Amino acid sequence: MHPKRLADLLFLYAGALHIGHYTVAHGVQVVPGSAWQLVSGSTFCALAAYRWTLPPDETKPSAYGPLVYVLVALCALTTLLTAGLIVA
Repeated sequence: MHPKRLADLLFLYAGALHIGHYTVAHGVQVVPGSAWQLVSGSTFCALAAYRWTLPPDETKPSAYGPLVYVLVALCALTTLLTAGLIVA
């Protein structure tokens, strides 16, 4: 797998986790204090979908830069939070 595709999959995963965590915590109602999860999740998914349509040659694998490390940490955090809410 091309490294760019891996970064795109991480963005998609993080976006889905954010949306999933928001949905598990609040259902379908909009809670202003937690709406950042819904907005950031949608943004991550949209960014991944846009970049997935580009050929791998048009973007370098490091195009995300240090944001990839933040994204991996965010994926781990939201996975733990979502799993904690589902178990509880």
